[in-house]
Amino acid sequence: MTAMQVQEELKVVLAEAIKKLDESQERPPRLMTEADAARYLSVSSGTVRHWREMGTGPDFLILRGGVEGAKRCIIRYDIGDVDKWLAEHPRRKETTWKQ
Repeated sequence: MTAMQVQEELKVVLAEAIKKLDESQERPPRLMTEADAARYLSVSSGTVRHWREMGTGPDFLILRGGVEGAKRCIIRYDIGDVDKWLAEHPRRKETTWKQ
């Protein structure tokens, strides 16, 4: 086996191992809290809240319920909406960021 063949075989094995690791990672529940969404996106809860308030973040659900007339609502993020938003808003690589 040549060095090139070994290198190609290693690439295939490594790609399969990475895929298995990715698949083994536990995904958050379908409806995530603000904190869950922040962890999933690797940002702070404050950042997710700011994006929501500015209308620039992922779509979210406002769930109302409980006592009639209560002002409290529950905010949840559907993981599908978060994944879609993430695909449409790729992060900049650190090497391309300029001050």
